[in-house]
Amino acid sequence: HCPVVSVRKKIDEYYNVLIDNNKVLEEIIRHFIVDHKMTRLNFLAGPKGISDSEERLDCYKRILKEYNIPIEEERIYYGDFWKDKGMDAVEYWLSGSLELPQAIICANDYMAITVIQALEQHGFSVPDDIAVSGCDDIINAAEFSPALTTALMPVEKMGMEAVDKIDRVNRGLKETQDTIVETKTIYRESC
Repeated sequence: HCPVVSVRKKIDEYYNVLIDNNKVLEEIIRHFIVDHKMTRLNFLAGPKGISDSEERLDCYKRILKEYNIPIEEERIYYGDFWKDKGMDAVEYWLSGSLELPQAIICANDYMAITVIQALEQHGFSVPDDIAVSGCDDIINAAEFSPALTTALMPVEKMGMEAVDKIDRVNRGLKETQDTIVETKTIYRESC
């Protein structure tokens, strides 16, 4: 009999504080296309079937279509939202038949950091040879070298909104089920 709020994961029977995964990487992808004039963009997604991963991948495909850049399935690799698949993705792309990417967009920072390490092990310089971006702005993103371009998840703001939502419900105020909190793109050295 008390209000329940889910943060970052939509649960239909509860209140939710969410980000829009369909838009979280939009600015970064547009930055590579418009500001850097890149057309060979690879995408390291999270696991197949996970909504965060699929929505971020849909964003990538939507923006490429918007700029008439062909979606080449070989440029997409499914990772694990952790550090394990970054090396595999780089090996896959380096051994593939397509021209090397100009940028690799990763669905989270852990995979992006591993991708940078894998590229450097193969003699590539980030961002001089291949730019890399992540998502989430984990603590290591700013401290990593090169510092990672990423999308900031406003965790503190999300927590405050969850508490405010509970307060409004407890005071009898009308409350929307879902609140979308805006992310912020952080441009750093990796692009």
